[in-house]
Amino acid sequence: MIEKIQEAICKEEVDGWLFYNFRDIDPSANAILQIPEDTFASRRWFYFIPASGTPCKLVHKIEPHTLDHLPGEKYLYAGWQTMETHLAHLLKNHKTICMQYSPKAAVPYVSYVDAGTCELVKSCGVEVVSSANLIQLFEAVWSQEAIDSHNRSAQFLRTLVLEAFQHIRKCIDAQQGISEYKLQQFILERIVKENLEYHHAPIVAVNENAGDPHFSPQAENKRSIQDGDFVLIDLWGREKSENAVYADMTWMGYVGSEPTTKHQEVFNIVKQARDAAIAFIETRFSQNEKVYGYEVDDVTRNVINEAGYGEYFVHRTGHSIGRDLHWKGVNIDNLETKDERQLIEGVGFSIEPGIYMKDFGVRLEVNGYIHHGKLCVSAQPIQQKIIMI
Repeated sequence: MIEKIQEAICKEEVDGWLFYNFRDIDPSANAILQIPEDTFASRRWFYFIPASGTPCKLVHKIEPHTLDHLPGEKYLYAGWQTMETHLAHLLKNHKTICMQYSPKAAVPYVSYVDAGTCELVKSCGVEVVSSANLIQLFEAVWSQEAIDSHNRSAQFLRTLVLEAFQHIRKCIDAQQGISEYKLQQFILERIVKENLEYHHAPIVAVNENAGDPHFSPQAENKRSIQDGDFVLIDLWGREKSENAVYADMTWMGYVGSEPTTKHQEVFNIVKQARDAAIAFIETRFSQNEKVYGYEVDDVTRNVINEAGYGEYFVHRTGHSIGRDLHWKGVNIDNLETKDERQLIEGVGFSIEPGIYMKDFGVRLEVNGYIHHGKLCVSAQPIQQKIIMI
């Protein structure tokens, strides 16, 4: 493990990677260094991996065995003065090190080190830069097992969303009534029956509620879905295994035989934006060119801006996907943050442009991952037309 980390550090052109943790505030440090879950660590510890040479660990005297599973020379401290002296010694002769820090908190998913600790480290005479690229490499790259699990979950969810649209029609025809909440629970029951984990309950949003990107239906909302309604369904899940990753998708349906001209217009714009992002990534990889998260967001956003709906696209184009629904890899984002990380082999993410207005909203979400130097979009075929319910 250490050899792989040192190889990655060299490619980042930094002098080392300093891990720091206090009462498990940095889950990435625990994951990458494979800290046993039953480790009791009530005091600060540091673990420094230089670009070459032997790592060093700095732990408290009352918890001297905290990092014993890791190689390297051990330094012990009790008082803060000794800790700072040892830390300065660890970092001596190094100029630039990376930590779980993000300038201006641009990537909150990797921004675990507090400002005071950064100040302490900088006082040792080093420059601190972000470990965001390394976090992506060691935590957000999908294994083949993860890819397979994602594809199974994605295909199930695609089948389920179409079943949910059909369920609306069955309930209407049977005059049983079906609310947003009841449809959400119908979907959730299927997800549970499939034995998938879910981050939280799926989104079912009708008409003006679809204009709220993270609308959550409530049981007390008794309004029934009926003919003429425009329906957004956003659902997600992952298999219950250690290396499984999420699938996450959003589809649009219309209760009736012909949506309004406005519905169709906005749907087409969002679809064009989604497809532009896919095409941009595919083209870059086919030409062996690098592609970055913020660039893809720009492509998507430009389509919606040029159509005159830019003010209604209020979130990033997509998020990293992994063992959690929103994970630690590159986001497709130049709105909420400027994500300058590269789409590298094995990372997974969503592409989900949306337009949200007072009377209705449209979002079309697909998942992609980079595999063998190409973009793979799961759960094919993806939505091309509004589903007529």
